[in-house]
Order: sequence, then C-alpha cells, then structure tokens
Amino acid sequence: MCIIIKWCKEHIDYPCIENSDDPMGKPTLTEFDRKLLKVGNDLLHELLCACVFLELYGLMDQGSRCVSSQMRGLDVKQMRRFLGIPSDSESDDENEPGPSNGRRR
Repeated sequence: MCIIIKWCKEHIDYPCIENSDDPMGKPTLTEFDRKLLKVGNDLLHELLCACVFLELYGLMDQGSRCVSSQMRGLDVKQMRRFLGIPSDSESDDENEPGPSNGRRR
C-alpha cells in the first residue's frame, strides 16, 4: 500500500490516464517509477492486482511496462518460469488418461 501512496503523491498533478486500448500517448517509465517498482515479482503481482481493484490505470500501465522490460530477451521456457506457467509437457501429463486418474483408454 505504501508504494501505491508514494506513486499517487508523485503523480497527483499528472493528467488522468483513462483505460484505453490505445497505447499511444501514454507516459514512459520515469526514473522515479523505475526505482519505486524495483520490487520482487510477488510484490509486483500484488501491486498490479491492487491497481486493477483501485482502478489506478496509470500505475497499472507502468507496472506492466516494468514486467515486460524484465521479460525482454527471455526465451519461452524462461518466460514460463518467470510467470509461473507450467510447461506444456507438465499440463499434458495431468490430462493424460491412466491409472492415477481412474480413466481407461
């Protein structure tokens, strides 16, 4: 919550950013924002969830930019690990019929 309050105080005089699909005209990540958003992945995820709930689209946009910059240059396997997404082989094993789930082929 402290991060959200600091961001709001810093951006109080900035023009309102509406929830728009148009990526043009949105502000870039400032040095203040980079330093403020330099937190762990778990905290950044919680922060983005709070932004959705509080409708803080500017902070949500900047937090998303922070996540995308952290993911830049990663291959698919690294991105899956970063985002906590199981690999295709792991999810296929769960759906595979067999004695463990009681279904027959």
